[in-house]
Amino acid sequence: MSRDLDTLPTEARYTRVASLADVEAASCEVIHVEGHTIALFSYGDKVYAVDNRCPHMGASRSTGEA
Repeated sequence: MSRDLDTLPTEARYTRVASLADVEAASCEVIHVEGHTIALFSYGDKVYAVDNRCPHMGASRSTGEA
């Protein structure tokens, strides 16, 4: 069953995985959610979430290998 994200309420589109304070303090936080390993990076006043594996080399982005 496919769901169109635009039809879901806002709170159903996101999963809280870390506090902003934790990400800012670490500058990079690796989390595991719903079968995915995600790297959260704090840069300036923004937080970015990316797959923790480089698609080309398979290396960890959170450790700077990729």
